[in-house]
Amino acid sequence: MISSNIENELDIFMELRASDSDEKFFDGSEKSKNKGVLSKEKRLSYRKLPIKHIAVCATMSAGKSTFVNALLGNDILPARNEATTARITSIYDLDGSKNMVGYILKNGQIAESACDVKQDELDKWNSDDEVGRIFLQADLDGIPNKGMIVAVHDTPGINNSRDASHYSTTFDFLKSHPLDALIFVANAEQLCTEDEYSMLKTLMNEVVKPKKLSIIFVLNKMDSIDPEKENIAEVIINYKEYLKELGFHEPAVFPVSAHAARLLKMALNNKSAQFTRHEKREFDSVLFDFMTFYNFSSIRKNSKYKTALHQETKENSQKNSERIVKALENTGILAVEKKISVLFGKAKNGVNHCRKRRVRPAIIFSRRKRK
Repeated sequence: MISSNIENELDIFMELRASDSDEKFFDGSEKSKNKGVLSKEKRLSYRKLPIKHIAVCATMSAGKSTFVNALLGNDILPARNEATTARITSIYDLDGSKNMVGYILKNGQIAESACDVKQDELDKWNSDDEVGRIFLQADLDGIPNKGMIVAVHDTPGINNSRDASHYSTTFDFLKSHPLDALIFVANAEQLCTEDEYSMLKTLMNEVVKPKKLSIIFVLNKMDSIDPEKENIAEVIINYKEYLKELGFHEPAVFPVSAHAARLLKMALNNKSAQFTRHEKREFDSVLFDFMTFYNFSSIRKNSKYKTALHQETKENSQKNSERIVKALENTGILAVEKKISVLFGKAKNGVNHCRKRRVRPAIIFSRRKRK
């Protein structure tokens, strides 16, 4: 049971982790700096890091929760072709953590907590109308704790016709909570809809301008567009022009396939046993497509995955791991993770990132036809 006098979320997370052994909860990887992560010194060091808050928002069914799962490298948050996020779900990064700890608030008080949160428990919390907020701590897979803690806040989609409270829940949070940046996830299958236009106008006028926030635009489900029938580079250019007309200066737009990224990260992290039957059948096709057909990448593989290639894994041979890493690059997710790290790194050093040159993703498609 959590002590009643603890109010800070980082202290609550650490108390939950202290209730079990270090070995169970940490992977001993280079990223986690071995088992010393939960030593008293490391806990104090982590506790003193500044928190950078980034909210993820979207219209319903844009793949927002799938995108957050891709950042986690696991299938944790509920993600279906319907409105699934009903509460503000806040995830605080802790490098090297093998599990997720968490707790919920009801009427401003801690009602439940768990040392190893699984999807079933998260589903239950998310569907409980009495839950006000969900707080989680886990490893945001490609974002290191370098001088900061990144907290990602998953918000409900605002255009759920069956629950109008989602709109007020999201915008009340965006307006009142301290934020350092926003990520807007757009559905590449349904761009520039009336709902999206309305949300972007409200975001600009009531959140971005008043708070002077940087915003990252993620064009999700880009692999659903057939480049043999539609010029994808033009889709991205036209979307940037659309955003400029709405008042977003030099919008940073990243094409991504969050679904493919999650599957590939899970395979690299030896979690493919958690795949559903459909995902097991789908994986080879995803790997092929992002090895030979799609390339949304604008960066080289990050150090974590470069290091992973030199480590033995239970499920992947060296050659297969190299193919998976290359495919993961091409999903575009690593470019977004890099952008987040660079954005907050510049903010920490007092640089006005709003006027700096944006990272421009390279969009490359092979001429090989899909089967």
